[in-house]
Amino acid sequence: MNGFCKTTLTSAITVLISLSMNIAANAVGMTLTPAALIAAEDAYGNKMIWVSLDSPSPTPVTLNISGYVTGKVTGDATVTIPAGQTMKMFYLRTLDGPASPILTISDPAAVYPTAWMSISVTNLPPNIITPNVDSSYPESGIKRTL
Repeated sequence: MNGFCKTTLTSAITVLISLSMNIAANAVGMTLTPAALIAAEDAYGNKMIWVSLDSPSPTPVTLNISGYVTGKVTGDATVTIPAGQTMKMFYLRTLDGPASPILTISDPAAVYPTAWMSISVTNLPPNIITPNVDSSYPESGIKRTL
């Protein structure tokens, strides 16, 4: 978009400033679902995070994902939304030990507003349950030795 801004400083002085603004035709909003994830350790299970655009992009959109904690929370480094589509998922895994990283989504092409795009991930330690030994239930197969 091009235009001019006219400012009158005094009755004798007028300033005409040329303006040029470039707004990308496909600059739209973006959403992460879920915005926060609380998960237990699971080295083999993938958790899915959806990235959604408000409207389809005419070209593929590749976003970077950063903030993982090595050995605790890991996952895809990028996600690419195909041209003409509005959403794509990326995966993360909660491995060993508690961690609470904030994953950041960024657009290297600087077309999409990702300044505040992040997801909070909380990796909880495993819940270890020990059997309750009760002699009144011998069919449980647990032997009690005194």
